[in-house]
Amino acid sequence: MDDNDLSREIIEETFRFAELAISDSHQSALHSGLAEASAAGAMFTGDFAKAAALYHELVAAHPQDARLLLAYGNALSGAKQYKEARAQFDHAKAIGGLGARDLGLPAAKACALDHDPEAAMTCLKTIPPQFLPVSSAIRNVGSAAPSQAKTERGGLVCANVYGLRWS
Repeated sequence: MDDNDLSREIIEETFRFAELAISDSHQSALHSGLAEASAAGAMFTGDFAKAAALYHELVAAHPQDARLLLAYGNALSGAKQYKEARAQFDHAKAIGGLGARDLGLPAAKACALDHDPEAAMTCLKTIPPQFLPVSSAIRNVGSAAPSQAKTERGGLVCANVYGLRWS
């Protein structure tokens, strides 16, 4: 190895990094994010049951974190547990702090897949029209009376948002 200033600087920097990497504070920071990273990884790979189990633990530890409740609801929805997903979305909405579209679309999807088009329409109506994939159709149906939200037309709009076949 060439003994010069650059070599010594690189070696010193490597030692500083190693000290930081093994420090208690660094290790603690890494471990604190591990559970959420694992849950997000399970979502990414489509293992929704595992993601739901991991998010369940996170939500139990942080019940007022709307962001975690949203993620938990998405995992439950992916695992086809729509009623449970809806409960998490409702809890997240009550806490607040999430964007209308970020919460409204997955909540509407869970409602539609749970065969509740009226609730799905209610969720979609909370989202500003510019954020909806079929905003002109939602605006047209959105003006219907709540009792008409269960009509085939309203159901088809909910289904069209997610490319679902309505039955």
